[in-house]
Amino acid sequence: MDDRWSDAEIIILIYFISRGFTDLAVSHVLHVRGYRRPPSAVWQMLQVILEHYPYLQTKTGHWDIDQVDEWIDSLSMEHEAVNWLISCTNIDAAIADEDCFDFIDVYAITAFAS
Repeated sequence: MDDRWSDAEIIILIYFISRGFTDLAVSHVLHVRGYRRPPSAVWQMLQVILEHYPYLQTKTGHWDIDQVDEWIDSLSMEHEAVNWLISCTNIDAAIADEDCFDFIDVYAITAFAS
């Protein structure tokens, strides 16, 4: 199995983490988009990114959203593809809202409704 992360996976990871999603939630968002990364892999990749690009966070550890957005724009993907990857769907919102639905139930409901 190839452990290298695609730019698409990295964009999804950094965008959603910087917007307050947990490692587990990002793992689920990746899954919905066809990628398989456990929360531990999400956390490890996040550490690698922050080691190489510490300016994505402020000195107090908060995300610098402007820097994150500029960094995402510097990656190899077309603007429209990036917009598609980071669009927050109803499933993504349900994943982020742990009190709303169980991820599996939401995924099953949406899959059968399509």
